[in-house]
Amino acid sequence: MSTGIDAIDVQQVLVDAKTGVPRVRSGIIRRPRLTSLLAASVDLPLVVVSAPAGYGKTTLLVDWLEHDDRTVAWVSLDQADDDAATLMTSITTGVRRVRALDTAISSGLTSPDVSVLGWVVPGLAASIGAVDEPLVVVLDHFDEIRSRDCRDAVGLLLDLLPAQVQLVVSSRREVWLAGGRRRVRGEVIEIGATDLVFDADEVAELLESHGVEPSPERVRRLLEPTEGWPAGLALLADTHRSDAAAAAIGIAPSSPDRAVAEFIRSEVLAGLPPEIDRFLHQTAILDVLSPPLCDAVLESTQSASVLETLMRAGLFITPLDGSGAWFRYHPLFRTVLREEASRFEPDAVREHHLRAARWWAAAGSVDHTIEHARAGGDLTIAADLIVRELARAYNEGRLNEVRRWLDQLGEEMIERNPELAGLVGWLEALTGNAVEAQRWADRIEHLTSEGDSEVESFVSSRAALGAFLCAHG
Repeated sequence: MSTGIDAIDVQQVLVDAKTGVPRVRSGIIRRPRLTSLLAASVDLPLVVVSAPAGYGKTTLLVDWLEHDDRTVAWVSLDQADDDAATLMTSITTGVRRVRALDTAISSGLTSPDVSVLGWVVPGLAASIGAVDEPLVVVLDHFDEIRSRDCRDAVGLLLDLLPAQVQLVVSSRREVWLAGGRRRVRGEVIEIGATDLVFDADEVAELLESHGVEPSPERVRRLLEPTEGWPAGLALLADTHRSDAAAAAIGIAPSSPDRAVAEFIRSEVLAGLPPEIDRFLHQTAILDVLSPPLCDAVLESTQSASVLETLMRAGLFITPLDGSGAWFRYHPLFRTVLREEASRFEPDAVREHHLRAARWWAAAGSVDHTIEHARAGGDLTIAADLIVRELARAYNEGRLNEVRRWLDQLGEEMIERNPELAGLVGWLEALTGNAVEAQRWADRIEHLTSEGDSEVESFVSSRAALGAFLCAHG
């Protein structure tokens, strides 16, 4: 199947989006009471901004750093980065965009035998420090990092970075880096949800920026349901661009999430043309959007023009790159769309997920393929892709990533694909898990005795695995 874009182009766009400073909408509310705190932290090794979704963490950091003279390396983390080798690759890629690094770092990261803690992290810190100029390294979405290996790697990197380098972390959860000795020594500045909520003056400025008269009553009626939650305020202000609309806020529900959802449904979705409404609901399954991907999901050729229309209309869609190839919906907007689509057209949603899974499989993205294949109820699409990708990922040292793929598939699905089961057996054997390797070898024999899996290459691989296990006792 043709995807309309080469796999290498897809990966490069995603890498660029991942390691570029995000673009924020024009006319943001500047927050000098917070940016002045950040500006005063330049001599500290660590800055932590932590709060739930929608508190303006990324926007605050972008605004601060746009007015800072230091060089900025930005990395937007995701679940794939919860693997020490993958995480260090992402950080290395982000830093390399703004500063030359020792090429041995990247070369070492592709070796399955490399020691992340013993060689990669010290080498990366030394290479960064070889240039005696200030640098800010931002790790956005740090809540994606949970494994002990990754925590150890980031902790060691922070300890080894030179004084002219500041690490900035943004997270939806409390950040363990900020605790203990660093907090006691005053080596970190922390900004949390209580700092990030809008006060009355900022709400008034927000209303003004949307052409709404910021009377004390309107400010109060926005602050009460949202409790200063920036995302809720922004969405409410977006739907109240006139005095008449602002007056329609009415009695605030007890839940800010419910208030935002109700306004999205009644004030945004209700007035859209049917073709736009249909496009939004059918593509809300996608965490990132591109015209070819949307065309594949919708079996259409009009997605590029619809996305352009959405951008012009300001319908809660954000570009991920400078070329207009990739976008994402505002998370809250997308949540409402997905809930409605699942409630009213569950069968269509499953089919759209399967089309997305096939597109991502053709593009070579295992994580996206697994996500959509599972939601569509057919993980065989993901299993077939992992068969193609497992050996390469292992050879590049991404063992934790491979294991995450297999955990997401589950043993039942692996057993349905004897070729994949054989690869899992080899994986266990090569990583020294003899008991698991033998278990899979026995299972493969049972599987192949039941079905038609006598492809020559598979038979050879199965025999080689058996011989390997015998030779290694």
